[in-house]
Amino acid sequence: MRQSPSPQLLLGLPLRRALPLLGLALLFLQLSFTINAFGVAPEEQWVSWSPDGEVMVLKRVEVDLLERPTTSLGLAGYAGRENSVYSRLDPSNTNRLEELAPETFTGYRSEAGGYAHIVSFAWRNLGCNSLSCLHFANAGLMSLSVVAIAIGVGFLGSAGLGWSWLLASAFSPWLTLAARNLFWSPWLYYLPAIATIAYLLIRHRALRIVTAALVPLAFFVKFWGSGYREFVTISVIAASMPVLAWLFGQSRFGGRRDCLIRVAWVTLSSILGMASALAVHAYWMSGSILTGLKEIWEETVLRRTYGDPSNFIGDYEAGLTSNPIFVVWQYIWPAWSTDLFAFSFDKNGSLFTIAVGPQAFALILAVAILVPVWRFVARDSLWIQDAVLVTLAVSSTVLWFFAAKGYAYVHTHLLFFVWYLFTIPVVLFTVGRFVTQQSRRYIFKNQAHRL
Repeated sequence: MRQSPSPQLLLGLPLRRALPLLGLALLFLQLSFTINAFGVAPEEQWVSWSPDGEVMVLKRVEVDLLERPTTSLGLAGYAGRENSVYSRLDPSNTNRLEELAPETFTGYRSEAGGYAHIVSFAWRNLGCNSLSCLHFANAGLMSLSVVAIAIGVGFLGSAGLGWSWLLASAFSPWLTLAARNLFWSPWLYYLPAIATIAYLLIRHRALRIVTAALVPLAFFVKFWGSGYREFVTISVIAASMPVLAWLFGQSRFGGRRDCLIRVAWVTLSSILGMASALAVHAYWMSGSILTGLKEIWEETVLRRTYGDPSNFIGDYEAGLTSNPIFVVWQYIWPAWSTDLFAFSFDKNGSLFTIAVGPQAFALILAVAILVPVWRFVARDSLWIQDAVLVTLAVSSTVLWFFAAKGYAYVHTHLLFFVWYLFTIPVVLFTVGRFVTQQSRRYIFKNQAHRL
């Protein structure tokens, strides 16, 4: 008697169930990231979150529309709360743009700002000539990236982690705030990890070479497009994909040696991508790569990390003299200004709102760290899997806050979204799997005792 073929699974579910669920998830993410349809982000922050960064992108659109000669650097210089470009690019005012726009465009020297050029091209040549269109497109790219990485992680062997990634992203106030923003564009942060997943999954030799080459290209696009912010986090996420394949996929993806070779390639790709982006940035900034690199080091790297406060304006002194442990602690407990997760039936929460408060992060983080310890004591072989996962996920964020403590210190109103890129999905998965397993064992023991 012939056996029926086993059904194809996607994130642990048959395709006929997984595809509609993922379609609904994509729709939910698109609506949430574009208009905050489900009140995931606080409304007062939704309308005021980081316009100063987005202004830097829109001024590139403006100067290109006017066809004025200017620097190759993509972003306009930081202008604080001056955001009149929003009104100038309003459809009702575009016919007066020549009259209303500033005469000069000063480039932002801390990054190449390549994504601003892409946004400007989309506005001028692809018909996406409104802020609402750009926001919709940026939110769509973020939605697709979240679903892609969740599916990719599922293919690497852990459907549970894939769903955790999807849920953590969908109900994150911080990712919801950042998703549509043209300056932050967090979908770019996932690009190297998605390229790495493709490299791991492709089996055809020729295509595998192509996907391997896409990994350094993805790193370059991220660093060239939206700067080197959180480069440690981005690199660790991508380099963790071969580790996930080894931890969960086992023989399908080879042994430990294969894993280490792939991690080495992703690490090298990150270095190549950053070096290439730095070279372009340096050349655009000063016309000389060597001179530009020196200026980047002195003006940006030292200012954001451990530079001498006397070389910068007083606003940076507190961050440059701060203790990095204190900076990390701010992002674990005191500085949270939103819920950890939130959802409302409608945007204003008039019917009901479900929220998990910010203090829950410290609690769930502590539990996740203790889970592998518990498993080790109980001689549960899963302790290795949990220990590696939690170490990678937590270090991906904490190491960045340590490395860029001067930058992180002054951006506690912005950078909480970094936790959600990798750390919180893994923490949710680790704790959720542990609680589920322990509950099942408890129920089984009770049933056996009654019998």
